[in-house]
Amino acid sequence: KAEPESGIRGGSAFTLALMAFLTAGPLAAYWHLGSPGVRDLPIQRRIEMVAQAAERRPPQTELEAGVPADPPLDADPEYASLVERLRGILAENPDDARGFDLLAASEARLGNDKAAYAAKLRAIEIRGDDVPGDDFAVAAELMVRAAGGEVSPEARDLLTEGWRRGNRSPSLAYHLGLYHLQIGRYDIAFDFWRRLVEGGPPDAPWIPGIRASLPEIAALAGVRYSPLPETATRGPSADDIEAASGMTEAERQEMIEGMVAGLADRLATEGGPAGEWARLIRALVVLGRFDEAAAIVAEARRTFDGDGAGLALINGAAETLGAEE
Repeated sequence: KAEPESGIRGGSAFTLALMAFLTAGPLAAYWHLGSPGVRDLPIQRRIEMVAQAAERRPPQTELEAGVPADPPLDADPEYASLVERLRGILAENPDDARGFDLLAASEARLGNDKAAYAAKLRAIEIRGDDVPGDDFAVAAELMVRAAGGEVSPEARDLLTEGWRRGNRSPSLAYHLGLYHLQIGRYDIAFDFWRRLVEGGPPDAPWIPGIRASLPEIAALAGVRYSPLPETATRGPSADDIEAASGMTEAERQEMIEGMVAGLADRLATEGGPAGEWARLIRALVVLGRFDEAAAIVAEARRTFDGDGAGLALINGAAETLGAEE
């Protein structure tokens, strides 16, 4: 049976983000304008107020209680019977992590989001320290769906743990951004979603919705942001390099080096967003040109000094240099 998607669902993800953004409107206005006739609050005090609001955020069960129950899906009777049998098998084998993975996928397919995330949480519990990073993203996404698009403290904790363990999947980054958007930390939400737009494949289904929302989130965060044009040339990608696999070694090397040279020249003369600098660094590492990559890292860090999101992309690319040296 199909596993639940660990990536972002193109339409539903943006719907959740838009809903979260609209419901955050009063807090957004306060963040920037304050209250008429009241002295403006220091930024640190506002951050403290948001932190307090996050601490008072309702738990998962309370958020779920406010979500109207969906009508049951018209499932194939044979499939529903197989899922029922799987439930019975796992009741007698409560330490079968793979079985609970399968149950989570099956419950999700039936629209039983609460049962699905409960099964995924059991699989995580069984695995202990050997949990694949995507498991945290899948469990959290199921919890968000069960809570009607809200990221509960429990879902946030799963996302944070997955991030701590090195998971950088689009779904996990998206939902961390969504959580911070919902509590009013637009600066952190902007950092996460900007990385998705600038670092993800341009044809990924989650890109258009997030790209459209970034300028307004940037304004709420007080960040100056120039969106990357959708048709901008971003230099050689992993797919470009893979496409060269059928060429001779000399042809492949010439193609890749030509693409890298074009990107390097454009960045040197016109500049560009941090995502393009990061792509150049990674391409140079692939070519084994470590000294040039290190020089680009240093130049990019000077260029994006003070830009937290930009530096995060540069530093992520610089890690590939450290792994190869």
